[in-house]
Amino acid sequence: MELSSFIVFFFKAQDFNYLPSLLQTTITRKECGSSKLCAAEPSECDPTAGDSCYFISVKQQSGQMYNFELSGQSEGYVAAGLSTTETQSGTHTAYICANDNSAVRFFTGTIKNSELLKQSQNSSNQLGKVDGRKIQCTFSAELPDTTVRAASYALSVSTGSYDAKTFQLGNPLFQLLTRRANLSDPTANLTNLLNNYAPPLLTPTRSFLPALLFTVCMLAFTAM
Repeated sequence: MELSSFIVFFFKAQDFNYLPSLLQTTITRKECGSSKLCAAEPSECDPTAGDSCYFISVKQQSGQMYNFELSGQSEGYVAAGLSTTETQSGTHTAYICANDNSAVRFFTGTIKNSELLKQSQNSSNQLGKVDGRKIQCTFSAELPDTTVRAASYALSVSTGSYDAKTFQLGNPLFQLLTRRANLSDPTANLTNLLNNYAPPLLTPTRSFLPALLFTVCMLAFTAM
């Protein structure tokens, strides 16, 4: 390897951020469920609209190489996450698209225990654009096999602050987290685990029942 080529390779390996080329296309829901796996919050999120929502799609390119699309609203950054766990406190490989003075600056890192650490990850073909608060980017990543099955990961989208002067990224706030699924299966049904909590139904207590019966009796008496 020539010295100049080695120097370029060295700095690329050490640099966790750079400005990708402009994304010329618009991210859409087209091909969701047929050739690409999609997840969104809310579930009907349309990444082409101006509404505040979060969208991620994954499409198998070949083998363990996958193409990703990411869209979301943030004053700082949006990040696509991959994890073999289905919890916010787990370890998530992160691909981060930050609003750097109306251009996208691309970072890679790791989210662990809801803290973000810049770290080199295998990615390529990064493109991005910023429209107001909407940040969109696309990239490719080669994913290792998991112990469960090939490319079985939970997907996430998180947001956070970003300082364009210092390149500092704030800790993430999860907006979307899915169950673990085979990313090569575009028909997998993914919903946001963060919205699955349902408040318990109101159950009359013993002290509440006499008052309830008294009210019912009074209503029946007045109706006569």
